[in-house]
Amino acid sequence: MFQEHSPADEPVFTENDVRQVIRLVARTAAMREPPAACIRAMMDGLCELVGAPYWTWLIARATPGEQRPVFIANLTNLPENIREDFYRSSTDPSAYEPNMPRLVQESRSSSLSHITRTRQQLLSDEEWYESLHYRQHRAPANLDHCMYSLCPLKLEGVPIVLSVGLHRTHDQQPFNERERRLAHLLLTEADWLRTALVPPDEGVTMQSLAPRERQTLMFLMDGHSSKQIATKMGISIHSVNDYLKTIHRHYGVSSRSELFSYFLTGQNQDALRD
Repeated sequence: MFQEHSPADEPVFTENDVRQVIRLVARTAAMREPPAACIRAMMDGLCELVGAPYWTWLIARATPGEQRPVFIANLTNLPENIREDFYRSSTDPSAYEPNMPRLVQESRSSSLSHITRTRQQLLSDEEWYESLHYRQHRAPANLDHCMYSLCPLKLEGVPIVLSVGLHRTHDQQPFNERERRLAHLLLTEADWLRTALVPPDEGVTMQSLAPRERQTLMFLMDGHSSKQIATKMGISIHSVNDYLKTIHRHYGVSSRSELFSYFLTGQNQDALRD
């Protein structure tokens, strides 16, 4: 099994590497923005550190009896024209990334609560380039090399998992050991952001929201306005507002600011008045 601590002769951090990670963590911690904005700023900074143009941040809850996970949070800087297709592959069993089952298996068998692996550490080139996922979803989008961090957010009961991905295009080299360790260090140090987008009920009741309502909630937590959400979903603002009313009732809040507060503190206004 791959060891998190690499042999002494492999690339190690420089003093400048550590300083950049510390600065990025401190800068993110000092932000007075919604959690999604903080995550975006941190991930954009990480991409700059390791030379990756794209990132993904997925939190999913596995529900007994359900083949597909329920996505609790879904953030990325992938271009709009490939974003929906890329995420569709995350819920289509026939097009799953072939490296992900191995990453999950290693995570379950490891004593570590957080692991970070490059695609090459999980899958051979032959397996990767012959996979349906690569041919149908990666190649058309000019995406190739990737690296994932997997972190269980709940170790008992129904598992909730954070999956953070870094993605490179065809013309870029694979991620090296130094870059893997940089990503792992940053995501370890910024552990307070891991659960920032998980509702206090750990996504249990999110399943009762309709798919369009869950999608609206994800856009909302990502800081989009009603008009922006309507454009992205291809629906009217009236429909978006109807979804927002349902979401507010669902979580016992009456405004966006109360919803953000509920996700951060676990208390809605009824609880605060008690």
